Amino acid sequence: MAEFYIFNNGLMTENTMSGSDQRALNWSRIFSQHGHRVSVFTSAAGAVRFKPLGFTVCVTGKSFLKSNIGLFLVYLSRAIKSYLLQLRLSFEQDGVIYSSSDLLADAVPAVFMKFRKPAFKLVVGMHLIAPNPFKGFRKSHGAKGLRVPSLSNMYYFLFQRLLIFVLKKKASLVLVSNCSDRNFLLKRGLLAACTLVTYGACDASFEDAVLDAPKAYEAIYIGRFHEQKGFPDLLRIWKEVSGEFPDARLIVLGEDITARNIETLIHKYGMGSNIEFLGFVGGSRKYEYLKASRVCIFPSYYESFGIVVLEAMACGVPVAAYDLAVFSEIYSKGMLRAPVGDINSMARNIIELLRNDQKRRSISKEALDMSRQFSWGKTASDILRKLALS
Repeated sequence: MAEFYIFNNGLMTENTMSGSDQRALNWSRIFSQHGHRVSVFTSAAGAVRFKPLGFTVCVTGKSFLKSNIGLFLVYLSRAIKSYLLQLRLSFEQDGVIYSSSDLLADAVPAVFMKFRKPAFKLVVGMHLIAPNPFKGFRKSHGAKGLRVPSLSNMYYFLFQRLLIFVLKKKASLVLVSNCSDRNFLLKRGLLAACTLVTYGACDASFEDAVLDAPKAYEAIYIGRFHEQKGFPDLLRIWKEVSGEFPDARLIVLGEDITARNIETLIHKYGMGSNIEFLGFVGGSRKYEYLKASRVCIFPSYYESFGIVVLEAMACGVPVAAYDLAVFSEIYSKGMLRAPVGDINSMARNIIELLRNDQKRRSISKEALDMSRQFSWGKTASDILRKLALS
């Protein structure tokens, strides 16, 4: 049996959970069930989730500064703290280092541990390929034209490219979320045997425990208030839908460092009575809200998998989304797609689902069937098999 050293330093509050965070939490639990020991380097917020599982938890920080520069400094401090905490550990003979993301806070201390313990296997999650910073998230799907790159996008792009160079020599396994991302890494020199597609999943224990409920809401959005997720489009889309259904209610589940800007946009579009912001909602309560909604709106411009889409489908909720290439690979049914950036088409799809109960029920059944193809257990087993630990 091996010791897994898991770096999951990106968590800022207990009220957030990215796809990488969900993977780290669920896979580490399954690794432990297979008899492997688990030690986790994580924030104070992450410790709340990992400690109840009985793992060794090394807390790397509490603070969170709500700005891009502040975020970078927090990540840097957690990377340094993770390295210092490593020096106190007495390592087992067989070890697996798992960086749950390609962020500085996870990848840098993981790579340092690999240099200190070269016999250990290094596994890195790279679940979102950074877009060209001169196009950004909104134009990465092929739209023409360039933009002035933001400092954060430039940093993310350059850091990821540097990490890819290091992983070509040091990684035992790089985990990606779709075949397109795998091909991207293969073209940049990673070996096919060291690059594994690991689809996401959702927590079936919560989904099964929640009873079906009356449809109290016309639509639901779950996610950050970021341009990658198409949140500005969401407000314009819902304004169109509200024109057809004046009493339609949209609930928004999520938090973001840009939340202060949302009130301005809501007032701009005059939709205060049509949208309800509930903040972060997790566990069974999230599934309760999903099952009480007729449609899940997912206007993202750039995705590698889309766990929110899967969670909605697992609740039998049709998804209205933009027609991203990755969805053709992963979600062949269970959603209506609009051309990327076409707000009117997206609104028409939602209106059609709200008007046509028969069509909504048909797509709902497709969505439910689609969701049953994904499992954390399957992907965890694939990882262990690749590492010769199953």
